[in-house]
Amino acid sequence: LAAQKIASLSGVQQLSLNEQEQAIRRELTAQIEDLTARLAIAQEKEKELKQEVKEKEEMRFKDSQLANEELEKRLAAQKIASLSGVQQLSLNEQEQAIRR
Repeated sequence: LAAQKIASLSGVQQLSLNEQEQAIRRELTAQIEDLTARLAIAQEKEKELKQEVKEKEEMRFKDSQLANEELEKRLAAQKIASLSGVQQLSLNEQEQAIRR
């Protein structure tokens, strides 16, 4: 009778260990699934941030190009104005020469 009781308790302990192992496995599986989901979210966020940085860099580049074009236009306008002044001076000199 005592031997049966011991064997019975041993079986209960064995069952309890199996249940504990299964519970631990379930918990670890849930943690892995949670971490996997968090990783996917983090990767998506990283992708979005990289795209945002790329778009900002493209906008800066376009702004830089526009600023350079504007500067080139201003320099061309100054050059034209400068040349017009030289031509005007030349015309004035020609008029004076004709009057002489």
